[in-house]
Amino acid sequence: MSLAVGVQRASLSPESQNGVNANLSAKTRYTLLVTQVADSFINAFIVVCSTQFKSQISQKVHPDTIRTALSSINLDESLGHEEVHQVFKRCYGVKHWLLAPEDGVRGVLRASLQLYEAPLRHILMEMTEITLEAANLAMKSNAKAATRGQGSMKKSSLADDAVRQLLLDQAENLVEQWRDQTWEQLRRNLHAEAEFPAPERFAKLKSRLQELLGAEAAKQAARQNETYKRMLLDTLQQLQNTTIKSHLPLLPPSSTKTAPPTAPVKEEPPSWSEFFMGWLMKQNRHGIWQRRWFALSIRQQRFWYFASPEEQPARGIGDLAGAKLVSLEEQEDEVDGEIENKQQKTFRIIFHASDTPITGENPVRTLPIPPEAQKAVEALTGQKTKTLTMELTLRAATVSSKNQWCDMLSRAVVGVPEEPKVEAAAGGAAVNNGPAALPAGQVPDPFVEDKDDSRHVGRKISTKVFRQGNGEKKTEEESSNKNINTAVSVCSSDNEDEKSSLNSQENDIEEEEDEESRLEREMALFDEIAAQAEYTATAEEQAVLECVSLAVREYIVDALGYLTEQASRIIADGMLPLSRAEELHSKLLTVLITGREGGAVGWAGAQGGFSSDTEA
Repeated sequence: MSLAVGVQRASLSPESQNGVNANLSAKTRYTLLVTQVADSFINAFIVVCSTQFKSQISQKVHPDTIRTALSSINLDESLGHEEVHQVFKRCYGVKHWLLAPEDGVRGVLRASLQLYEAPLRHILMEMTEITLEAANLAMKSNAKAATRGQGSMKKSSLADDAVRQLLLDQAENLVEQWRDQTWEQLRRNLHAEAEFPAPERFAKLKSRLQELLGAEAAKQAARQNETYKRMLLDTLQQLQNTTIKSHLPLLPPSSTKTAPPTAPVKEEPPSWSEFFMGWLMKQNRHGIWQRRWFALSIRQQRFWYFASPEEQPARGIGDLAGAKLVSLEEQEDEVDGEIENKQQKTFRIIFHASDTPITGENPVRTLPIPPEAQKAVEALTGQKTKTLTMELTLRAATVSSKNQWCDMLSRAVVGVPEEPKVEAAAGGAAVNNGPAALPAGQVPDPFVEDKDDSRHVGRKISTKVFRQGNGEKKTEEESSNKNINTAVSVCSSDNEDEKSSLNSQENDIEEEEDEESRLEREMALFDEIAAQAEYTATAEEQAVLECVSLAVREYIVDALGYLTEQASRIIADGMLPLSRAEELHSKLLTVLITGREGGAVGWAGAQGGFSSDTEA
C-alpha cells in the first residue's frame, strides 16, 4: 500500500471512521486500525527525521566525522617492535620467518586494521540511537494527533495504544537489523583490506627486505669463508709439522737396538659381547604381553630391555643384586592344560628399586638405579631414598629357554662371574654400562632359527638363546627327534597358541607404542613452543621488524582516505531513515500477514479495546 493511500485514509474524520468501524467485525476493524496507524506513523517519522534530527543524521554520516574518529587511533598499540614480533610469533609458531616474512606482514596489517573497528562501531551505535529516538517521537506525535481528532473522547482507546506499541516494537526491531547488517558490511570491508592489500604499496618494503637479507647473506658467506680459511690454515700447519718430523736425523747406528717382537694385543670386544641377549615376552600393568629384547650382564648384576635390538636407550633397567626369581609352574593353580603349559614358560623377577625414577615403561614405572647414582642422589638431597619392591613377569618361548634364562639370572643374582668367552685386553677397564644398539646387519628375527649355538652373544647374534637349550643336554623329548632340522617345526607346533597370542596382541602393543611416540612428539612440540615464546629477535630480525612496522604504518595512513569514504557510504545506505522509509512501512504491515502470532499483543489489546468500546 502506497503512502498516498495511507495519507488519504488517515485524513478521514474520526466520526466517519467510528461509524464505519461499528458495522465491521473485530478482525476487520483490527486490520483497518493497523493500516491507519502505520500510515500515520510513517508520515510522522519522515517529518521528524527531516526537521528535528536532520542535522544530527547528516553529521554522523559525514566523511569528516568518520575521518576524525579513525584518525584518533594510536597505531603504536600494534606497530611497536615487541607487538610486531608477537604477531610474527603467532603467524609462524616455531617456524623461522626471516627469509619469508609475507604472512607476518599480513598479520601485522590485520591486527592494525582491527583497531579501527571500535570507532566505526561507535558511530554506528550513535546513528542507531538517533533513528530509534526519531521513531519513538513519531509514534508519540501520532498518538497526540489521534487524541485531538476524537473530539469529546480525550483519551485514545485501548486498541489504539496496543497497536501503536506493536508497530513501535516492529520498527525498533527493523532498525536493529539495519544496524547489524551495516556493521557486517563495515567489518567485511576492513577484513578485505587486510587480506587483499594493494601489492604495489609494498614494493618499497620488498626492495628494502631484499637489501637487508642480501646484506645478511653476504655476512654469512663472509663468516663461512673465514671459517674455511681458518680450517685450511690449520690443515696446512698440521701437514707442515708432519713433514718436519719425517725429516729429523736418524739415531746413530751404535745406539740402535733390535726391539724384541711384541706379542699381538687382542682387541677389546665391543661392549655388547659380554651380554646374554634374546627375546622375551613382558607383561605390562594392563595384563598385555609385549615382546621385548632383553640383555643380561652377570658381571654387572643387571638387565636391560628394549623394544628392538637396535633401540637406544633402554626402556627399563633392573638391578639383580638381592633379587628373587619365582617360577610360576611352582604355583598350585587349578587350571587346564593349555594355561598350565604357558605357566611352565613364565617366571617372575622380584627386586628392590629406589623411588628415584629412571625412564621406563609399565609395569616398572619406578626402576632401580645403580648404587653409586643412588648414593649421589642421597648426598645431594640429604635424604634417604625410599626402597620399593618391584616385580617383572616374563615368559619365554619354550621351557628349555625359560630354564636357561632362569639359570643365567640366578648367576647374576648371587654375583657369580661367568667364564668369559673372550678375554679383555691387558689393562682394559671393566665395562659398567648397558649394551649398545646392535649393528643393522646383525639384528635377529625372533621367528627365524639360527644355526649358531653359542651361549654368549658375540659378533654373531643368535636367536637360539630362547628357542632351545643352547649347548645343554637335550631332554628325552628333544632327543627323540631324528633330525635336528625338525626342531623348528616342533618348536612351532609347541608354540602355536603362543604365536596366535602374539598376533592377537600385536595391535594392542602397536597402539601403546604409538601412544608413547605421540606423547613424546607432543612434549617436544611443547618445548619448542615454550622456547619460541621466550625467544628474542636478533639484530637482523629487529631490522626486518622495523621495516615491516614502518611499511604497514605508511600503508594504513594512505588507506584511511578511501576507507573513510567507503565507511560513510555504507552507513548512509544502511541507516538513513528517509531512504528506507518505504521498507519500514512494509515491515509494519507484516503484522497483518503473520496474524495472531506476529501481533499477539496488539491483537489481544485490540480485542479488549473493541469489546470495551462496544459495551460503552
